[in-house]
Amino acid sequence: MELLRQKMGRLLAWEAPQIIQTVGPFDPGIFELCATRRRELGSLCRARLREFPDDQIDALFDRGHVDHKQLKKLWDNFLYSEISEASRLPSWYAGGFGHPDHIADFEHWAKMPTFSVAEMTCLSLGIEPKEYSAEELKSLRGRDRTNQWESILFLLKTHELLDRKFDPQKHGWRIQPRDFLIWMDKVDFKAHPEFVRLLRRYHGDPHTKEKQDVANGSVASAKPDKREIDMIAQLLTAIAIDAYGYRPDQARSPIPGEIADVMAKFGLSATPETVRKYLRRGAELLPEGWDADLG
Repeated sequence: MELLRQKMGRLLAWEAPQIIQTVGPFDPGIFELCATRRRELGSLCRARLREFPDDQIDALFDRGHVDHKQLKKLWDNFLYSEISEASRLPSWYAGGFGHPDHIADFEHWAKMPTFSVAEMTCLSLGIEPKEYSAEELKSLRGRDRTNQWESILFLLKTHELLDRKFDPQKHGWRIQPRDFLIWMDKVDFKAHPEFVRLLRRYHGDPHTKEKQDVANGSVASAKPDKREIDMIAQLLTAIAIDAYGYRPDQARSPIPGEIADVMAKFGLSATPETVRKYLRRGAELLPEGWDADLG
């Protein structure tokens, strides 16, 4: 194993990262090809070592002995170029930005009151802002893009889009979370879903969020305010008395049914029992002597 580690270096223990699909290009096969090649080379080296007798294995450790130079050269040259080529592993972002070692701390960053364009670029892709500073992004944008990874090209397009939208004059303007959310929805900008979810939670319009949550069934609708219901009940009762001749003391008034029929004409649904319930509630709130002028 020691000879194998000396031969293959970091390639011996390297494993393909478990890339997850987030935003932008996604090609985990890039790393799988490297992992397959690593296993192949490791198997060939192990098989070659098994061909050496024990005394030659011992001799490979004794590099200072002149008589063993040819043996050591033989082992050193075995698959040398192949291992060197395989050791040039792809950059961490080659398969996409869902690399487990570079995922952003969304809970931390989503609470920030403002963001720089560089920070928002990284967070939109789901990676820690430390991965690419404003200076690094500027440098990348000035380079030849012919042989760049697809993921880097996507990064640069994202940065250019955010830069032109939120800092067109290059004054170092900060991005307000709510402004970003409004613009993102308007242009269908793709950003990491977990980051967006937390941004909406901490910075989104609470009324809009409540409507969305209720529509999605994720939370129950807000509890109605008792004072508002009482006011509506009073209003309904006053109209029923004045316009329909409703009398609260009448045991089985036909008025609730008539009001329900009027609502039905406008496509509104309410049973006479529901109307009667709110008429009674409004009647309970009528002041003493309310009917003195009615005769």
